[in-house]
Amino acid sequence: MDPLTIMMLAGTALGGLGKLVGGSMGQEIADLQAEIGRTNVANLQRKAGLERDQAGYAYAQGSLAESRTRAQLDRVMGGQTAFAAAGGLDPTTGSPLLLEGFTAAQGATDVALIRANALTGAAAAYSRSASTMADAATAAGQALAAEMKGDQDMVAGIFGAASTLLTGAGQAWKGLGGTGGASGGGGGWTGTYGGDLGRIGLAGVY
Repeated sequence: MDPLTIMMLAGTALGGLGKLVGGSMGQEIADLQAEIGRTNVANLQRKAGLERDQAGYAYAQGSLAESRTRAQLDRVMGGQTAFAAAGGLDPTTGSPLLLEGFTAAQGATDVALIRANALTGAAAAYSRSASTMADAATAAGQALAAEMKGDQDMVAGIFGAASTLLTGAGQAWKGLGGTGGASGGGGGWTGTYGGDLGRIGLAGVY
């Protein structure tokens, strides 16, 4: 085999190996990106869970504040009734009744504001949680895309290497078949020692 053919085969082998290694490295990088994406998904899901818990906390906090306000309102109204009775006034008529009605209205307003604030806080927490879950879905899609790209890179590397080897082997075979010999037959490969073998009738045997 002549040196040119050997160099051609070596180059083909190196080219095929390069494509295979390139595909493998591409797959490793894509797999790493997919793993990072999956980690991001898990972190975002935990964050969304904590944000949903904040909604429950907002409800609980509002309920506690409402209970305290109602208890305080009862104490105030009870004190007003006792004060009126101690002064000889009928708490069910006149100014004592008006004062009790005003206090009750203020208390109801405070309770309504507390409840509204609790609902607003819970709604905001649910909104943040939903937004975080949307981010998690996006991260999951990115991880899946990276994983698919890794598989594609590996397949492309394998097919690229196979194509390079087949193409190089075909070219090398053509080079071997096109080498002229010393025998009268013309087109066959006479080998390295074709000149000597031709004189003894063995040219073109190998």
